[in-house]
Amino acid sequence: MDFSRLESPPRVLVVDDDLFLRTFLGRLLPILGFGVTAVASGEEAARLLAAGSTAFDLALIDVDMPGLDGPATARLLRRVKPGLVCCLMSGSPPDDGPGLADGSAIAFVPKPFAPKLLGDTLRTALAEAHELASG
Repeated sequence: MDFSRLESPPRVLVVDDDLFLRTFLGRLLPILGFGVTAVASGEEAARLLAAGSTAFDLALIDVDMPGLDGPATARLLRRVKPGLVCCLMSGSPPDDGPGLADGSAIAFVPKPFAPKLLGDTLRTALAEAHELASG
């Protein structure tokens, strides 16, 4: 998928309880060619989508959060907006654990991450989801 042809950059919903990381990603993702909105919890992300803010192409979700964890958040967001591409991120290895194995997320970003790796992972996840949806 050629993102340079899109009218606007792909929109990412960042869900992470860490204020520093939300702020960092809020500054980094636009440099990498993405629009970004960041929230502190899975519940906040679900409220945002339920209120009609469904202009997101992808959700980047921390695995370990109080309340709804990453995989539960991904499942909830995909119920609100079917087809939303969800990627999980964590400082712990994924081990094909919850989220990846059950299909609620299609990619994993290890923390800490290099900016290029993050951008490449998000673009690949969007492209793969687009190919799956196209048939």
